Amino acid sequence: MCGPRCNAERPGCTEIEDDPWTHAPPFPRGEGKPPVPTLAFWSRRDGIVAPSAARGQEHEIDRAVEIDTYHVGAVLWRPALGRIVREIEGFLADSETGLKPAKA
Repeated sequence: MCGPRCNAERPGCTEIEDDPWTHAPPFPRGEGKPPVPTLAFWSRRDGIVAPSAARGQEHEIDRAVEIDTYHVGAVLWRPALGRIVREIEGFLADSETGLKPAKA
């Protein structure tokens, strides 16, 4: 079914909506954790990216950090950006010393 903005002025809308590639992922989902240290930032208030998609599953990550902001606030709101920088610094320090990063 075509979305609310699909009408006679948007003739290509139906073709895009009905294309099976529009709804399928472009590649298969990887299984397990990548072979590198992984750090995920997520927010339950994001509004764009679902929390489960942003943080991944427990067996896929080394550390997941919740940032209390909306989607663009992660890079525009100084307190969120400062927290992200501190978390990355700590994560890198832990990774470089061989310590297993703590789950946040």
